[in-house]
Amino acid sequence: GVGDMDISALEPLLDAQLTAILEDRHMPHWRSSLPEGAVGQAKDIAKRISAAVEPLVSAFIRRRPDGRGLTARLTLSDWATRTGRALEALCIDERGDLSALWSGEPGERLSGLLGEVIETEGQIEADGPQWIDIVMALTTGEAVKPRSLAHPRVFIFGTLEARLQSVDTMILGGLNEGSWPGQTVNNPFLSRSMKTDMGLEPPERRIGQLAHDFEMACGTRNLIFSRSTRQGSTPTVASRWLQRLLALGGKSFADELKVRGKDVLHWASLIDRGDNQQPARRPAPKPPADLQPVKYSFSEVGRLRRDPYSIYARRILKLDPLAPFNEDPGAAQRGTLYHAIIDRYTREGHKPGTPVSR
Repeated sequence: GVGDMDISALEPLLDAQLTAILEDRHMPHWRSSLPEGAVGQAKDIAKRISAAVEPLVSAFIRRRPDGRGLTARLTLSDWATRTGRALEALCIDERGDLSALWSGEPGERLSGLLGEVIETEGQIEADGPQWIDIVMALTTGEAVKPRSLAHPRVFIFGTLEARLQSVDTMILGGLNEGSWPGQTVNNPFLSRSMKTDMGLEPPERRIGQLAHDFEMACGTRNLIFSRSTRQGSTPTVASRWLQRLLALGGKSFADELKVRGKDVLHWASLIDRGDNQQPARRPAPKPPADLQPVKYSFSEVGRLRRDPYSIYARRILKLDPLAPFNEDPGAAQRGTLYHAIIDRYTREGHKPGTPVSR
């Protein structure tokens, strides 16, 4: 379905959907190929989810004509407590462990947010929709950076963070004009004199700050200057600070830096090396003649020329693409609905123009 779903009624909703699929003349192939016990497992999951959200669902009274739920008015502390209980019931594992919910920086931030709401004095009351709006407002300013690239010995710092850290080896990347430093942009609404009169900082101050960051980073024991010589198909220009450093050190200094960097470039090139692998060939299945379709629909004839593998996957392997979750109805769904309306209208024997047929 594509309408609003009641999470507390997942089990009867699942039963209704399964019944509708069984009564459908065009049952999807995935339904007939489900292993034994899959339906029972789905019902069990739906039942456990409904039980887990009971602390929140118990505050529900009825649904208003505009579609929004009408709930009891509770204090924010009560809402936060109920939300925490529902989340714990959803995330607890078979060993009773809740580390998946409360561990790590995301869990600590969530725990702290709910804890602050619970401990706040002078609680105000809110209904369910208002509590949802409050939670969205409280979490808007919260940001938890993903740690998918986290490594115990490798860190990616910004210029400010790099000044506050002490490391053994530092790589200054992006030493090109336009990247470090970036280009200054004049504000079309505020001229330079207007900014000065208002006490705003000139754009050159940012460049001076970046120059200070560059100078501070050069105090690292092991330092690597890195830049790309091309950006796409366009040659790049080295950062003005790198140019001045090389000009001050002279040609011998620049050559010495390049010699030292050859090992680093060699190590980096090893990442891209590997055995030559032939790309996968286009699939060319040859099913036996007794498994091949003996007739095709009109739309499948054109598809057989454009994409024969899709016919093989659907008609022989019995595979159907999974529909996106909670997708808005498209032309196919609307056409099916119109066909169902006309079919029901005809089967019930309605006569056009009569009050009953309207």
